[in-house]
Amino acid sequence: MSKLKKDQKEYIAVIHHNSDLPDRFCLGILSKNEVKILFGILEIIHNRYSQESVTISYSDIAAISEYATELYENNTNNQFDRFIESINFGTVSYTQFIGPEGRKNMVYNDYPIFWRFDVNHSSQELTLYISDTVYQDEIKDKNGNVLQEKKRIADLFSKEDWSEIQVYEK
Repeated sequence: MSKLKKDQKEYIAVIHHNSDLPDRFCLGILSKNEVKILFGILEIIHNRYSQESVTISYSDIAAISEYATELYENNTNNQFDRFIESINFGTVSYTQFIGPEGRKNMVYNDYPIFWRFDVNHSSQELTLYISDTVYQDEIKDKNGNVLQEKKRIADLFSKEDWSEIQVYEK
């Protein structure tokens, strides 16, 4: 068994048993394989997040799913490269519900997670830039004391407990 296959089995086990994966990320229209990769990438970002960007090697991405591992190891006709290019990171967003639940009367704000992403096939890296958009303004009491700090999209990735966030699939 190759090292990548071994890493992939361990990595998948971690992802599938991690109950802290977010539940309020809207993934847009993605294939089953892209969704697996995206959840793995979100977890990687959660673990490595820095203020400006996160760079992920292709080998780390390949370790996320069996499909990606196969494409990476047998990268004929640049299939893995094309697969990375095909994932529409621009559709991934944080959905903040502000109205009643239920599809008919639902009110929500949708905030893109990534404001930019760079694909570099020569160095085999994907760099994702996390949005710094404010999704909740600072809340103060009548005396001007801060009751709740403002929250940014980037804060979702620096948060240790993702149990408060939920996934929304369109």
